[in-house]
Amino acid sequence: MMRMSWKNWNSGQRIMIIILAVWVGCFLLDFIHEYWISIWSYHYDDVDALRAFVPPFSEGENGLHLLGTDRVGHDVFAGMIHGGRIAFQIVFFSLFISYFIGAFVGVNTAYYGNRRIKQNILQIIILVLTTIATFYYLFDLIARTWTLFSFVLMIISPIIGYILLKAADKLRFKKYPLPLDNLLLRVFEIRESIPALILILAIISIIQNPSWFSLILTLIALYWITFARHFRAETMNIKDNGYVKASEVLQLPHYIIKYKHILINVMPPVFVIAAFSAGSIILLESTLSFLGIGIPVEEVTWGVLLSEARSVPKAWWLAVFPGLAIFLVIYALLNLGNYLSQLHRKNS
Repeated sequence: MMRMSWKNWNSGQRIMIIILAVWVGCFLLDFIHEYWISIWSYHYDDVDALRAFVPPFSEGENGLHLLGTDRVGHDVFAGMIHGGRIAFQIVFFSLFISYFIGAFVGVNTAYYGNRRIKQNILQIIILVLTTIATFYYLFDLIARTWTLFSFVLMIISPIIGYILLKAADKLRFKKYPLPLDNLLLRVFEIRESIPALILILAIISIIQNPSWFSLILTLIALYWITFARHFRAETMNIKDNGYVKASEVLQLPHYIIKYKHILINVMPPVFVIAAFSAGSIILLESTLSFLGIGIPVEEVTWGVLLSEARSVPKAWWLAVFPGLAIFLVIYALLNLGNYLSQLHRKNS
């Protein structure tokens, strides 16, 4: 077993830890700077119009511009810290929610298969209508301005559907097997046939008021399928193991078998996928903000700073610092994925 000790890590792993620590530090420092006390001289949206495109370490109205300014006089250092915070928020929330949605869907579909769940015709109708209603309100949240009413309806729809399913289960109608696994496989096939960037651009094109909330929901709609596929594959590998079969013979409740005996054992390998997915989300977010798509106009991100270097090539600091930040964070996340993969193989 690999010991998680600083002296046992190689230089690449140590660099990974330092980069990730600085990235998390950007999130914490920018949050404190914006909502509590000012730590440095400038806010990310402060304008110093008389000093646009000044190089690093130039004097400004309120102090030194450590990394220069952009076309309207925004401090690049403050923008870099804020961009790190925005990237961290997007990665954390989209990955966290996608991971657990994928875990729920993947484990359940692999465990029940195509014939273990049987529903009568009324339950099937309720299930279809509940799914349509939930996705409709989710789409409403993504495409339009966020409202508490739509959010509450999106949460309540599956709850009401579950209650109606339980009530309809008491009716003495003929029951039919529900092919959950086949349905999920068809979803996988459809998703794999469409490139991620094309799918996101299609969703974002119908959004009326772009926001980080809508972008996070879009990423969740994309990445939960990735996690569900891996959770399904891992569950299929272990659901016929002796300890799972013994639990079924002892007639333990299904939720204990699924979440105590199966989920706990399939989560570690999917953490590796999560680390690699975090890198792809950073690259995707930077690409979208570089193109000026799907983000609020007033936001400052690494991709937005990088895009401003196109108009003034001599402003090298607008290309070097954001580009370096994107590269280093993706490098660190990929190294984290490799480290978790090695750790999992040694512990298997």
